[in-house]
Amino acid sequence: MSVQGRKEVVQTDTTVDLLVVNGTVLTMAPGGAIIAGGAVAVRGRHIVAVGPQAVLNHLQPEHTIDARGGLI
Repeated sequence: MSVQGRKEVVQTDTTVDLLVVNGTVLTMAPGGAIIAGGAVAVRGRHIVAVGPQAVLNHLQPEHTIDARGGLI
């Protein structure tokens, strides 16, 4: 996934501490990109991936939070 003004990052380590799924992601990208059906992955204290849930489904989270269609 690519956000306007950002380069795509290839992630080789698929383990994450937290994966927040099933939400609408409001990014801080210029222009305020919105990702419906989005997810956010966190490792330690850092966000390591943001994008459509279908793209991040390969990640292996220790914990998952279902945003239930809410804002992330």
